[in-house]
Amino acid sequence: MSEEKKYNVVVGKDKHGEIIVLDYIFKHDDGFKGAVGSIFRPIDKAEYRERRSRKAVVESLLTCGDEDFCKSERQAIKMYQDMKNMGELDDFCFDGSYWNMHEPIREAFKLTEKKYPILDCTGGGRIFSRETLQDMEQVVCPPEIITAIMEAEDIPNEETKARLEYLRGELKAERISYGEIAELQSLVRYIEKDDVELLEAAGVPEHKEE
Repeated sequence: MSEEKKYNVVVGKDKHGEIIVLDYIFKHDDGFKGAVGSIFRPIDKAEYRERRSRKAVVESLLTCGDEDFCKSERQAIKMYQDMKNMGELDDFCFDGSYWNMHEPIREAFKLTEKKYPILDCTGGGRIFSRETLQDMEQVVCPPEIITAIMEAEDIPNEETKARLEYLRGELKAERISYGEIAELQSLVRYIEKDDVELLEAAGVPEHKEE
């Protein structure tokens, strides 16, 4: 049996101007768990016009990699005109996924449709990591949301990182106790994959590339 808790909450904006949303957190009986989110990029008027232009759409159609889909420039121009007439250009040029989050995002960052006509969904899935949180330039969610993400993805907090560094010091001084080794083993999920020193002390076998 697995548990899934929906959040649908805006987390913040990173240094690249992309907006991060927490969709849900899951946990399976076997211990597998994680936080699932989505990434949005506000598209301003200038980029909106450029990406919807005939030149950009025709080029995109011709370079889509599927020759059966669009075989010639003449066909691409006709497809562009058909999409424009039917009001489908936005659907072709942008990813409107998770439209239910558009209004909360606009409210959180004061993004008017006049200045930013589109919120383009540029990615999603298990997007949360230590780097993701470190790259946040503006956080708009309650602290407990960040805590939930860190727990779901086993991202160490400051206390855990400090404890790991203490154990490293004891290891280097060659006075680490059996109890502290057991503690280190319990913190393995928080140790960086390239931290050979702590991983070896915790009894994690070295991964050899084939």
